[in-house]
Amino acid sequence: MGAAFDRVCAAFRDNGLTVIERSGGRADAQAPGHSAADRSVTLRAIEDRVLMHCHAGEQLDDVLAAVGLQMRDLFDDPKGSTYRYPDGREVHRSPDKTFRQSGNTKGRSLFRADRIGDAETVHVVEGEQDVLAVEAAGGFAVCSAQGAGKAHLFDWEPLRGKSVVIVADRDKPGRDHANKVAETLRGVARSVRIVEAAVGKDAADHIAAGKALDEFVRDEIDGAELLDDVRAALTKYVVLPDRHAANAVTLWIAATHTLPAFEVAPRLVASSPQKRCGKSRLLDVIGGTCHNPLMTVNATVPALFRSIGGEHPPTLIVDEADTIFGSKKVAENNEDFRALLNAGHQRGRPALRCVGPQQTPTEFPTFAMAVLAGIGAMPDTITDRAVNITMRRRAGGETVSQFRSRRDGPILAALRDRLAAWAATQLDALSRAEPAMPVEDRAADTWEPLIAVADAAGGRWPELARAACTALVNAAAEDDEDANLGTLLLTDIREVFTSTHRTFIPSPELCSELRKITDSPWQTFDLTPNALAYRLREYKIKTKHNAAGSQRGYRIEAFEDAFHRYLRPTPSEAVRPSETQVNSGGAPDGSDALTVRPSDTRQVENSTSPAVLTPLTLSDGYSAENGSTRCGFQASPPCFHCDKPVPDRQRDDHRRFVCPSCRRETA
Repeated sequence: MGAAFDRVCAAFRDNGLTVIERSGGRADAQAPGHSAADRSVTLRAIEDRVLMHCHAGEQLDDVLAAVGLQMRDLFDDPKGSTYRYPDGREVHRSPDKTFRQSGNTKGRSLFRADRIGDAETVHVVEGEQDVLAVEAAGGFAVCSAQGAGKAHLFDWEPLRGKSVVIVADRDKPGRDHANKVAETLRGVARSVRIVEAAVGKDAADHIAAGKALDEFVRDEIDGAELLDDVRAALTKYVVLPDRHAANAVTLWIAATHTLPAFEVAPRLVASSPQKRCGKSRLLDVIGGTCHNPLMTVNATVPALFRSIGGEHPPTLIVDEADTIFGSKKVAENNEDFRALLNAGHQRGRPALRCVGPQQTPTEFPTFAMAVLAGIGAMPDTITDRAVNITMRRRAGGETVSQFRSRRDGPILAALRDRLAAWAATQLDALSRAEPAMPVEDRAADTWEPLIAVADAAGGRWPELARAACTALVNAAAEDDEDANLGTLLLTDIREVFTSTHRTFIPSPELCSELRKITDSPWQTFDLTPNALAYRLREYKIKTKHNAAGSQRGYRIEAFEDAFHRYLRPTPSEAVRPSETQVNSGGAPDGSDALTVRPSDTRQVENSTSPAVLTPLTLSDGYSAENGSTRCGFQASPPCFHCDKPVPDRQRDDHRRFVCPSCRRETA
């Protein structure tokens, strides 16, 4: 054992106190003034000194004085210790805990980084003495020099791929330091968790008290309670449209701290019809609570390219986005910025630019969370990748607290630190999360990080998150349908077919019917048959001749795929249980397919009951495909000769539907 260990054991024995030495440089000693059976002092030898802890609660100075020792006697060299770093830095510690440095004081190496080798688990502690204590207990540990608050000055690459346990000192500077280290290690370490000493202030006290490495305690953070606190702070300063918007923004803020776990960086778009709707105040609160906010007022795209990078990039905050995308001409001048926002929605989509006098092709990362606020609509390529909320001006009865950065900034900063600490403990689980999503496609990609965060937090947040997701995605879909001419055209064409009960409409007639629709834009368009065909070609919809070959126009069948893919179902498309009787016994082949019995869904016709088609059957021999009516309305079968509807469903001798006028012509 070391000189200090032997010195202290001898001093206790010289004073008539019992000392029992154990293996591994440990000993239990009788405390001065206590019975021989009460061995309440534990000793632990580490490199260069001995650690001592009194379980009876006496101060170490008093215990040492009782056996004729001083604090310096706990060190092998009574002058203190010297800790040598791999890059030449030397830290000198005196017994009275004063420090000085020599050698390579600008070095970036961690203490003992050269000794961790292939260790799977590494402890990060605050001081060199803590490192030596962990090593004495059989573990591997590192620390940065200069104490708390200097983590960003050092090279943490030796911890890449390691499972890291950060032992925070039990005070505010120690916990803040642990949170900063955790942020630094995101994307470097395989996993990170923060613990504290079960006894005393730090890792050395914990080991001195005889505790093992697996007995550090974890300061559990209640995720649901934390999100509640963030939402309360948010709604204290900002009036949001509804509870769904408040929950969505809360989850988005939390997701900025967990971004290394995800492949998608959702955008948040806060728009408003006019000024003074609370957008800037919303950005103030987001900036105070999100991960590493980066305000982009007047920032150039090259500057942004050079500001984004690393496993956990900053959060872009874009105010007055309407000055960037507010008009077509202005937007054209900012296409690079829009491309940056679009590409940065997904990990692994760098921008390629030529740099330097040699014009060297260089990749710049684009992946980052971003929030945009502005008056009016944002580009649809951005809103399609975003959580979208529409702010509104505060009404007379709605009140908020005034926000003052000097007073309220520290409150938000405390929430930000709590979010960072909680996120550090959740990254492993979040990186593997596959939450059940209430939406599909790109909306699911955008909302998945928020839903995963809600599931990790627990409480009511999984339910609140999915409700917010459904409500805001549906609202965005409605806004998109109203704004998208292609979708509007399909919607109006469906309405024309529904109202006319026809399955074939000549092109000129369809154009005429579209122009008749109230509040539609087609009256101001030069909507000719050629123009209509041009607009429909992107949906692979083409004109065809009617059955008689006398006219070109559109058949309802040509629209079925587009209606299904791009429009939301009409109420008549939903099959109500009361309208059908379903055999749940499965298909004949044993599959889970539902079998509809046509005999149960056909309606009885008589002279007083006109033919009405159910959602499952059109007419005799004209069954709907896939168990629903075509395109959601009840139609009469088309005439074989002219494609006009045959309301009485009369057939000719060849069992073909023929309308009354054609029957008269062929009679």
